[in-house]
Amino acid sequence: MGFARYILLAPIVLGLLSPLLVKIQMYAASESIYQVLSVICHQASSRCFWIAGAPMGICARDVGIYLGVFIATYSSILNRKWRDKIIISFFLMFPLAVEKVALSSFPTTNTIRFVVGILAGFGIGIVFLSVGKSLFSRLNLRALRGGIKL
Repeated sequence: MGFARYILLAPIVLGLLSPLLVKIQMYAASESIYQVLSVICHQASSRCFWIAGAPMGICARDVGIYLGVFIATYSSILNRKWRDKIIISFFLMFPLAVEKVALSSFPTTNTIRFVVGILAGFGIGIVFLSVGKSLFSRLNLRALRGGIKL
């Protein structure tokens, strides 16, 4: 996987950079980053961590999700059986569903959103990386049967 896994950190880095650019009065650059990140996040300021007096470009939950998926790329869980991965992923993503339902009953904090995001991101990462690994190995096996090396 190498360098590709670090692309998962790009939204977090840009999210951190946007309020710092506001702090040093580089408003046009900061606004451009906020615009790019608005494609992947609602950016509600009450649900974002604040840095240097301005909200991050992505919400606390999304920071956690991207971080969780990134951490999953280093996980040995990816070497387990499919059934185990599905069960583990379900339990990791379950708090996100509970939090979404609970939002109507009681308010959650950005810290809770962040932690739940990490858990869900880790679970999502396990599923997507496992599917990708499985598909790539099947494509590679078919290519080898046909005499083509990938």
